[in-house]
Amino acid sequence: MNTLSDWLTAMVKWFSVEDRLDQAVRVAMFRQPAAKAFSLSAYADAEGTGEGAVFDRALARSVDPDVERLIRKHQEDERNHERWLIERREALGLPAQPIPSHLRTIEVLSAEAGNLLDLPMTEDRHIAAVYALLYVVEERALAEFASAERALRTAGDPETADLFARIATDEANHLRYCDAVGRRYAGPAWNGSVDAMRAIEQRVYAQQQRAFTRYVVDSGRFVMPPWMRFVTLPTVAMADWLRGPRTAAV
Repeated sequence: MNTLSDWLTAMVKWFSVEDRLDQAVRVAMFRQPAAKAFSLSAYADAEGTGEGAVFDRALARSVDPDVERLIRKHQEDERNHERWLIERREALGLPAQPIPSHLRTIEVLSAEAGNLLDLPMTEDRHIAAVYALLYVVEERALAEFASAERALRTAGDPETADLFARIATDEANHLRYCDAVGRRYAGPAWNGSVDAMRAIEQRVYAQQQRAFTRYVVDSGRFVMPPWMRFVTLPTVAMADWLRGPRTAAV
């Protein structure tokens, strides 16, 4: 352990600072109605935006019935997830909240990766690139819903936690769908495309986490305890710096 960076990295891993703070913030947000309303609105928005045009364009190009079946199933699941999340928020008596465009992670990720969601998808390489993006989005969704489920249970909302667990099961299936479609159109280049996209996604996600937290605090939706405000953002920023720059592209 020869450098300050090595030492700090070891400390972050040893104490699991990021994970502990992330769960603490999630639990606190789910215990405050305004923050919970915004969070559930954001989850529903994420399930319902960005991917719709991708599915439609991929279906228009697909000539493989098996691939078409996977795309349609994925599309149907995402629509169901959006509806379920809206219904659950309404059942809790929480109002819908508009989500600013800068907090829509899939759109930010698309822009960082070269505006992939704007591709016409008229070529195999377009579908391959977009599905690499969808693959890492689904990877993140799987982890995200699992973390939110744990926080919801801690916050005393087992019904919403059960819904998140149900959605997480679908997200695991979506990884298989994206992998099958991506390999069909990317061929041997698929693994490399996913690795490159994953590097971009990790950087974008860290940025988006901080942006989301700042927004709900600054807009008054989330009253963050003073100790949490003091510790959370600097610690996450330090961990992001320790990961180093990522400039990979698909």
